[in-house]
Amino acid sequence: MNFFSEWRRFRELNLSEASFVEEFLNNNPLVEESFENCDLETAKNLFSFISTIDIELLIAACKNVEGIASNDVVQFSSLKSALFDVPAILDASGNSLSYVELGSKLNDAVKEGALLKYGENHGKLAIECGFARKTKKGSKNSIELTKLGEASTYFSDKEVFKVFKIMILRNKLIQKIVYNALKGKCSYVDYVSFLSEKTIIRRRSNVKMLVEMIFDDTKYKDCFGNIRW
Repeated sequence: MNFFSEWRRFRELNLSEASFVEEFLNNNPLVEESFENCDLETAKNLFSFISTIDIELLIAACKNVEGIASNDVVQFSSLKSALFDVPAILDASGNSLSYVELGSKLNDAVKEGALLKYGENHGKLAIECGFARKTKKGSKNSIELTKLGEASTYFSDKEVFKVFKIMILRNKLIQKIVYNALKGKCSYVDYVSFLSEKTIIRRRSNVKMLVEMIFDDTKYKDCFGNIRW
């Protein structure tokens, strides 16, 4: 019985979901194993189950995680591109794509550097929410679709956004900000001080958007006001 099957069983028996919520947030290997070792139909069932997780339980279970790195500080131009276009493009390609190849299908830029950055930023956000994974294409960093990402193409935009909010809470920086906002006043800059000032400012609006999206329509929504951006 895999992680999510056991979680579902506990829910059906009206038992506490607390331990499952914590392991989910902490990227327990059993969670990752459930995502990796599944076929499309199983992935669709997983996607449906994740959409039913109470986001308020996840918010309350967030930890003051350490070890935040630059990869945890997301950057993107279009959330829609990361959540819908990236999976659709990877699904249509049938194999992995380099970030330049992905960027060329997402953007009309001419310069390879711009295509690389655009593909990388949106591809990495898709990876953060479990819709894609990193791989190699020759010597180049590349990206390929996961079964969860393929499953996402069968669901409505509303359901995909709901699952995204739940999955992105597993991001270390997002989780740390949410945890500290629940406790009181906090500052985004304090958690990303290892970045250059320009990078801190450039990525701020994206991080702010995601955290606000998570708090929105929950009983914790006023906690968003505790964050100094």
